[in-house]
Amino acid sequence: MSETNLPKISYLFGAGASAQVLPTIKKLPERIKFVRDYIDKQCIYEPDETFSPTKDYTFKKAEAKQYVLDLLDKLFLQSSNHSTVDTYAKKLNISGQSQEINELIFSLALYFNIEQKISGLDPRYDTFLVSILNSHSYSFPDNLKFLSWNYDLQMEAAHEKIINRGSLDLSFYLFNSDRSDFKKDKFTSVKLNGSSNILGQFRDSFPLVKNILSDTFVKEDLDFPLQYAFLHIKQRLRVYQGRVSLNFAWYHDWENVNKVIENYNETEILVVVGYSFPFFNREVDRKIIRAMTNLKKIYIQDCVPENIKSRFLSILPDWREKKIEIISVDDVSEFFLPPEL
Repeated sequence: MSETNLPKISYLFGAGASAQVLPTIKKLPERIKFVRDYIDKQCIYEPDETFSPTKDYTFKKAEAKQYVLDLLDKLFLQSSNHSTVDTYAKKLNISGQSQEINELIFSLALYFNIEQKISGLDPRYDTFLVSILNSHSYSFPDNLKFLSWNYDLQMEAAHEKIINRGSLDLSFYLFNSDRSDFKKDKFTSVKLNGSSNILGQFRDSFPLVKNILSDTFVKEDLDFPLQYAFLHIKQRLRVYQGRVSLNFAWYHDWENVNKVIENYNETEILVVVGYSFPFFNREVDRKIIRAMTNLKKIYIQDCVPENIKSRFLSILPDWREKKIEIISVDDVSEFFLPPEL
């Protein structure tokens, strides 16, 4: 079969795809608390130590650290008191609390950055990418596309370690295509909720935490997020040309969603990995998946795949009599590779 005749395959990733190293919703609060205490212990500053990002701004490092700890305390509390962080964020949005939303976005992104550095890589990503990347060029097959609802940095970290550029930071471009970069007949990867990175003025992206792939943590790794939080979030000063690109499921960027629909609508094989089709995502999921009019087969890989199948059928009820293949509950040590790939 020529490459042009290969079936078009899309992967849809959820939080379960990173569950071997990152917490699911129930365990998220305790991990946020762990990260908060980790920063407190690792970043010890003398009373006279200061940050001076520009000649116009000087402030105490201990004060910036305390502000970040306060943000993580708030994130811990609200993630404990709400079914999801999205729920809390939507409450803030309804009541017009824009500053609190900015604080929430920053603290959630910082959490995922530090968790990545502490917990490392879910080995399934490494095996998966090695299996599908073309040799030498490190490129993905043209008939393959990714969609992800995850904020985490697992895919980016796995790819960076495979290509082995010697960098301790990440390249976000490959897995975070924006609407101007979608290519219908080429590999495309979209993170529907954005990612835990800083998006610069000229579309350059970088992690909040320096040397994020290093196993060693030094307090200087947090110099940037402490300064960014104190100036951009607390003081609301535009010192750095960049913003956290993370967003929430209920905040629908319909222009982006429509671009996704346009570029993913020829999908013939859909592979769902660790994704539970939660309520907040349902409207976007429905629009994207119902537009896949060439869909021939669906694979669902999860620890509780029958539950996922039931939720999926609320999006495509006419698939009850069609082919949905459940991947064995015992077979979650690697991401499923369909025979059509």
